[in-house]
Amino acid sequence: MSHLPHPSSPSRQPLRTLHALAWASTLALAAPAQAGQGAPFDGAFGSAFASAFGSVSGFSPQQTQGGPVPAGPDLVLNLAGVNSFDLAGAATNTVLSLAAQPGAQVDQIAWNLALSTFGTSWLDEATVLITNSNGDGVFFNPGFGDGFSGSASYAGSASLVALEIPFNVLADGRLFVSFYEIWDDNPGAADAVYLSGSLTLAGVGLVPEPASYGLLALGLAGLGLWKRGRGVKG
Repeated sequence: MSHLPHPSSPSRQPLRTLHALAWASTLALAAPAQAGQGAPFDGAFGSAFASAFGSVSGFSPQQTQGGPVPAGPDLVLNLAGVNSFDLAGAATNTVLSLAAQPGAQVDQIAWNLALSTFGTSWLDEATVLITNSNGDGVFFNPGFGDGFSGSASYAGSASLVALEIPFNVLADGRLFVSFYEIWDDNPGAADAVYLSGSLTLAGVGLVPEPASYGLLALGLAGLGLWKRGRGVKG
């Protein structure tokens, strides 16, 4: 692995400036989609938060189920204790695998979390990547714009449809959430930790099969008979 400059190195700021320009271009591309669709996001940083989002694409065509998929329950991920380690793709990074509704569209994300950095790492370097099994998805920085170390809380939401970057869960029903840094201040060690909070993916949770409802009803009926039998015996 190539040696990274020390955080105090003069080369750090130009690189961070290029990163900011890349986010700004993402905002510019998304701007036309905002007209007539309402606010694409609702976060603590107002319009600046839209530029904290970007999309990624895999290497093969998406294989989704045909026809519309009914909305399921929200998929809520508990972030408490999750560490953010190294650069994207590093083996040390935390990657969570989630069961989701096959064919569902990931189009709305919400977050409410507390983040703390270690050493000289900055809050806006902690990045969350959400993808399907093909690698299609989105990434965003909860602390976008906070170019300093410390602790802070962030809350908001974003419409991926308004930003023109929604994607689908594939037939395997898996989503992957990865946590990484855009600048690695502590190679091999954590740069930040999510102290508390959650990440919510709207309407992509598993929808129970009709047979599941029948089994649940039978179970409740059996429970009622068991209780009534106990009452008579008493």
